[in-house]
Amino acid sequence: MSGFLCNVVILVIGVFMSHMGLVDFGTVVAILSLQDLVSFFLGNIGSAGGTLADALVLGDRIFQVLDQPVCSEHLSTHGTQWQQISYTAGDMGAGEHLASEEECGIAIKNASFSYDGLDKVLDGVDIAVGRGKTAALVGESGGGKSTVVKLLLGFYELDSGSIRLLGKPLAGYTLEELRSNIAYVPQDAYLFSISIKENIRYGRLGASDEEVFRAAWRAYAHDFIMELPNGYDTLVGERGESLSGGQRQRIALARAFIKDAPILLLDEATSALDLESEQLVQKGIEALMGGRTTLIVAHRLSTIEKADTIYVMAGGRVCEKGRHTKLMEQKGMYRRLVDLSNGKGKKRNF
Repeated sequence: MSGFLCNVVILVIGVFMSHMGLVDFGTVVAILSLQDLVSFFLGNIGSAGGTLADALVLGDRIFQVLDQPVCSEHLSTHGTQWQQISYTAGDMGAGEHLASEEECGIAIKNASFSYDGLDKVLDGVDIAVGRGKTAALVGESGGGKSTVVKLLLGFYELDSGSIRLLGKPLAGYTLEELRSNIAYVPQDAYLFSISIKENIRYGRLGASDEEVFRAAWRAYAHDFIMELPNGYDTLVGERGESLSGGQRQRIALARAFIKDAPILLLDEATSALDLESEQLVQKGIEALMGGRTTLIVAHRLSTIEKADTIYVMAGGRVCEKGRHTKLMEQKGMYRRLVDLSNGKGKKRNF
């Protein structure tokens, strides 16, 4: 509206000056044309400034990433000097004999860690999971459960203590080797804005279509995929926005199936789902766990009560461990958490 009024004013003044012989009418027309260009330029200065500011912020973030030191091919040996240890098979869900470190799919000894170098998130943690066995980490938020998973994935290094996977010190792996041996299913798996087929294939690049279909079947995802407009070729949108939470988690499980790694890490994989979705995802998880060394971080009893060993964490330490029935008999922290999750008292998750 302001540009229109400005043109009217210029036109009126121009006609008057042309009538007085001060300018010719062609000059008035030229001025009107130039005025439109100048108004457009001046009107976009404000928005251009905002766009430039956003670009500078984004550029700064990109350069912060580029300025990070290149990660060494091998994991650091700092804080991972291994001590010869043995675990009771009770720690790993077997019998009474002592198990050597080679029998441990996952072995964490006296692990301590802090994010800021001051406040310990883990303090002398010992965890052992026998090969092909399942262990669960439970406890209230802030106990250090998810930190254990991040350390196993090589996201951070221990301050002290040691970790072995499949009988081999963590420092003996390259990052590529480490992660090729681990299938990881987080609470909210990231899906890319590509087809469902390619999202599943991301678990193992180069997998055939037949392997993708088989993985989806085993993850209880095939039926809902075939109901979508383009089946496996359906684009899911950024972060899988076109799918429900349960559907996204089943795609994440299909990725883990197709990867077929010997170690499985589940970090609260069902905590954000409704009951119906949880039941379907739980079926997929139980199928996926078969024969694999599995470590579960969970808030729901249904996910962990069948574990060979349950570790109860609080304040960065393991305060209880054992099977579900044994821990329930002890009437300690685990029993209180179960009672709370079942509605006896103020209800909350583990």
